[in-house]
Amino acid sequence: MSEYDTGNPVPSASMPDAWDNMQSIDKFVNSSEETITTRTGEQLDTLRGVNVKADNQLTQQQEDFETSQKKGML
Repeated sequence: MSEYDTGNPVPSASMPDAWDNMQSIDKFVNSSEETITTRTGEQLDTLRGVNVKADNQLTQQQEDFETSQKKGML
């Protein structure tokens, strides 16, 4: 969650909002967490979260493909 929590709408030229945005960007790029909460309360995936979801999807697609190939051999 944001540190200053001004409640200002987007866009905002307020420096406390800019500082919150910078923290959100830093967390988005560098966090080991999979999600962050923005200053507006929106829950977003971090880069780690995006990578985890992509890896999970690729794994699932590979498993689905292998299962379909085994069924085709029966």
